[in-house]
Amino acid sequence: MKKLISISLALCLVIGLSSCRDDVFERDLSNENVTVIIPQANYQSTIQQVHFKWEEVEGASQYKIQLVSPNFNNIQSFLLDSTVQGTEFYYNLEPGTYTWKMRAENNSSQTPYTAEMTIQIDSTNDVSGQTVDLVLPLNSSYTNEPFPSFSWLSLSSADGYDIVVKSGSDFLTGTTVESASVTSSSYTLTNALAEGDYVWGVRATNSS
Repeated sequence: MKKLISISLALCLVIGLSSCRDDVFERDLSNENVTVIIPQANYQSTIQQVHFKWEEVEGASQYKIQLVSPNFNNIQSFLLDSTVQGTEFYYNLEPGTYTWKMRAENNSSQTPYTAEMTIQIDSTNDVSGQTVDLVLPLNSSYTNEPFPSFSWLSLSSADGYDIVVKSGSDFLTGTTVESASVTSSSYTLTNALAEGDYVWGVRATNSS
């Protein structure tokens, strides 16, 4: 996976402007339902990065996701109780059994939660189909730090990681400014970055 960052050595001033508007009447969501596209109930895979996607609910401003392990009747780990804008997101899961549900919300109402859906992530030594979930810096972010730190979520089947930072906004055509092989899930650059745009990527490796 790759992400774009911009390095700016100039200070930025952000001015917040407030405005007045008439009250807006929101759609009542209490009789609506969320239609889940993926993952459906009893989903099973060796790919740790799970793609969550659902149909848009008219009038919803956000969606609440709850994800636990192994199920809501026997919660050993409460991984997510979060709100998401949009109709999809990705989340990395270690091998194991999980259960999730979701609902649509606005400021005045919400839909019922969906039925609880089970996710089974199986162990594998093959990292070729896995995707490393990048954490920081955020995509299309700005910083005035010439030695930024990078972090990502670890994969249970990985022995190490290769990180590459390139100048420009395209990973395939960019010029490599620094690369490294590490065993941890974070890295801080050793060469200072000049002002400009940069893109970075990480891949997982193991002995097989």
